[in-house]
Amino acid sequence: MYTLVRTIGLIPGPATEAFQVALEITEYLNKNYSTNLKVFIPIFTTLSKVAWIGNYENLSIIEEINRKLRTDQGYWALVAKMGEKVIEGSGKDELFQSL
Repeated sequence: MYTLVRTIGLIPGPATEAFQVALEITEYLNKNYSTNLKVFIPIFTTLSKVAWIGNYENLSIIEEINRKLRTDQGYWALVAKMGEKVIEGSGKDELFQSL
């Protein structure tokens, strides 16, 4: 089992709008790619961040989704909608394997 965690830092002003777009991205991916993503925001901190967390049976599922996303215009439209709200260079992906 693998868990993928993707985080991005948000510009403080439009954070609430960014949270809504993060939910839209999550809904889109879960509907179109049968993922089980959930979106999280931190509490008890002054930083604005969003984290997407999903669990996958094997790495080939992650690879296949990434391959399809490269040409998915609907996905990229949502990413562009989020773009102005993200701190440039703040994205981070972490992949965990269960023991």
